[in-house]
Amino acid sequence: MILLLICMWHAPSSVPFTDPPETVAAADQPLLEVLRWLQSRGLPVMFSSRLVSKKMRVAFDFGNLTDRQILDLVLQAHGLRVQVGPGGALMVVREAEPNWIELSGQVKDVNGTPLNRVRITTLDGDTSVSDERGSFILRLPEGSYVTLMAQLEGYYLMRSEFAVSQDQHIDLSMTPIPTLIEEIVVMPSQVALLDRENAPPPLLSSEEIDVLPRIADDLYRALSRLPGTAGGDISAKFSVRGGLPNEVLVLLDDQEIYEPYHLRDLLSVFSVFDSRTIGEVNLLASGYSVNYGDRLGGVVEMHTVQPQEKLSAEAGSSFFHKRGMVTDGFADGRGAWFISIREGFLDLLRAVSNPNGLIRQDAEDESFRFMDAQAKFQFHFNSAWSFALNALKVTDEIKFSDQPLMFKRDIQDAQFDAEDLYLWTRLQFQPSDDLSMELQLSNVTLNRQRTGSQLRDDLTTFHVDDQRDYKVQELKLSGTWTASDHQWVKWGVGGRRFDGSIHYKNDLFQTSPLVIGLAEPQITQRSIHLSPDLRQSHAYMAYRLRLAHQIIMEAGLRWDQQRESGRTDHQWSPRWMLLWQASDRTAVRTAWGQYHQSQGFEHLQVEDGMTQRQAPQASEHRVIALEHRFASGPELRLDFYQRQVDQGASRYENGLNPVALFPESEPDRWLIRADGARSEGVELHVKGDLPGRGLSGWLGYAYAETYDIVDGQDIARNWDQRQAAHFGLNFAINARWDLTLSGEYHTGWPTTGVRATAEPTDDGLKPLPELEPRNAQRLPDFKRIDMRLSYATIYPHGTLNFFLEVANLLNENNPCCVSYQFGIDESGEVVIDRDVDDWMPLIPSFGVTFRY
Repeated sequence: MILLLICMWHAPSSVPFTDPPETVAAADQPLLEVLRWLQSRGLPVMFSSRLVSKKMRVAFDFGNLTDRQILDLVLQAHGLRVQVGPGGALMVVREAEPNWIELSGQVKDVNGTPLNRVRITTLDGDTSVSDERGSFILRLPEGSYVTLMAQLEGYYLMRSEFAVSQDQHIDLSMTPIPTLIEEIVVMPSQVALLDRENAPPPLLSSEEIDVLPRIADDLYRALSRLPGTAGGDISAKFSVRGGLPNEVLVLLDDQEIYEPYHLRDLLSVFSVFDSRTIGEVNLLASGYSVNYGDRLGGVVEMHTVQPQEKLSAEAGSSFFHKRGMVTDGFADGRGAWFISIREGFLDLLRAVSNPNGLIRQDAEDESFRFMDAQAKFQFHFNSAWSFALNALKVTDEIKFSDQPLMFKRDIQDAQFDAEDLYLWTRLQFQPSDDLSMELQLSNVTLNRQRTGSQLRDDLTTFHVDDQRDYKVQELKLSGTWTASDHQWVKWGVGGRRFDGSIHYKNDLFQTSPLVIGLAEPQITQRSIHLSPDLRQSHAYMAYRLRLAHQIIMEAGLRWDQQRESGRTDHQWSPRWMLLWQASDRTAVRTAWGQYHQSQGFEHLQVEDGMTQRQAPQASEHRVIALEHRFASGPELRLDFYQRQVDQGASRYENGLNPVALFPESEPDRWLIRADGARSEGVELHVKGDLPGRGLSGWLGYAYAETYDIVDGQDIARNWDQRQAAHFGLNFAINARWDLTLSGEYHTGWPTTGVRATAEPTDDGLKPLPELEPRNAQRLPDFKRIDMRLSYATIYPHGTLNFFLEVANLLNENNPCCVSYQFGIDESGEVVIDRDVDDWMPLIPSFGVTFRY
């Protein structure tokens, strides 16, 4: 890796020269020869040997550039430029300091009405925003040729190209996007990331996502920046508005991803989604529509990037991963495809947590690797029929012998492997502008294997043999019908078959006083063999009606059913939502609905002895959201929400230490018999920029409470964080350099206290631990700042990007885990040694990406 980066650093600041025909026969030619070759092709170039010396050389890939473009390119590399002389002669002169002028302009719609808050940018990053009269000013170099882009919500993107001159005034005209009733966002808690054509601006744009600090280009690291999410510092898992992580529905191009995390047996450190392959992301936190079902806690809906019609490729590498992507089109643009591969490794993270890890004798026997690959093929037969085929392959490999990653215990012969394959195809039919239908067929295989043995401080021995294999086939049919400008209907039906095999065996010898007190050592032996065979069906319909010009209502009903041998469950879920567009800059959305979630076999805690699926859970959501765009530019979003889970489910959790390699073997593994749950809170998000300064940012704040209801009492969940704040600050230094800082703060997570008394035994006094009320105490507050500095070099046929990223820039010690040791001192008093471990330390990363 180091050798590769050194070679890249010292490589020429250009790409190889493609031989011009006939005269210039090789790359890295003298500039003088290239100019003479251009003269031979009829270009009227005039130059002096005082300016163009024999030592000047060029090494560019000219590709399909015109002769004039070649001339400008080779001169620019040596501080020279062209000045048009008498008779159109192209005179080579020395590049002078540009004369900067203020270019003024005005933006109007097609009816001549001035437009306020239009964002005007150039390809070099110069930015301005129009005022209430539609006027704007840009400071640009005189004589330069620029491309202006004007962007405003509800209008088509507008481009204009021209040469900058003194006393010039630019008039821009923008065309509004026709607003169809089916395109209006009614759901109150829908948060968009990345860009979508002809859609309102997202909460975080694709450019902002691209410069955010995110280990291994992992998209979920960006999702965790949003208000209402909570997750561990190391893990990519997160909860939404107090729900469990497995209560979030994850969709990729309308296909459910059952296991969205890599290294799921090692804290789920990364998600399986490469951010470069995702073109659109929506986080639906609460109050989502009837087409999303069988989940209580939210929806992460992703759509892959559209394959390019022309061949393009990119490759990148960092301390944590390497990746590549190729895309191309065919059949005159009717078909396109892309393939992406990402491979990750945790060697640096292991070295940081265990400095001796890289020099151990048996290091070659260890592996902390993951890989994901995506492919997409799409083809438009005609204006009515289109077809798409998707594939996602995920593999994990974890193997080590003595010193595990991020764990202090002695662990031997541990190996975890996972291999998942998703294949799905979609056939879309749109016979008219008012009617569309889609048929989706998918086949999924999930394989997971855990083997290992654990010896933990002479207190616990543990062995596990865990093999789980699943197959899922699904067929879905959905459609939409626009009955009129005021009415719209969507519907869907589907069925799924889930079968497989589960083989789990362990032998646990537990002597921890937290488990047995003064009793004899606890021995647990389990040998479980299951053959899941589950059938699931669903149907839904929603009706959207424009009640008035500014008010739109949607009401829907969903039905779900689960069938297995000797048991059938079904649920009805009514939902409605309302949008009031108070003004062109203010909107209010509200929603109410009932939501259900059945327990899938992939979430069955067999390792804790659970062999039967529990009854489906039921929840009620209430949401109201306010969105406002100030005349001065900033955008504000304020959400109030409440969730009530009336039919809860039992689950096992690690109460003191969430960082556990074998969670079921730990002494803090507790059964939580929740009758229900409750979450409520308020979330604020503000986003804005300073026009012309290259500075933009956002700030999010949330105040929330989330409880389990156990025997009528409210008990804080492990990830309950009463106050949380996120911020992001991006400084576009210039067209090449970009600096981003992002930060997170939240109040400490709950933890459980432990006290102990000295109890007499035949062998003398021994400590007898006793747990205090669950989650009645709090860990210290969490604070972290990340940084990403990136640099881009633009070439005729691509860009080369370097970035330096530092997670936990200030190296904050953020407590995550608590463990206890007990003893008796000479006076017969109990001594409690409380050991607190921290989340992730300062982690640096450096990477490079080339896009062609």
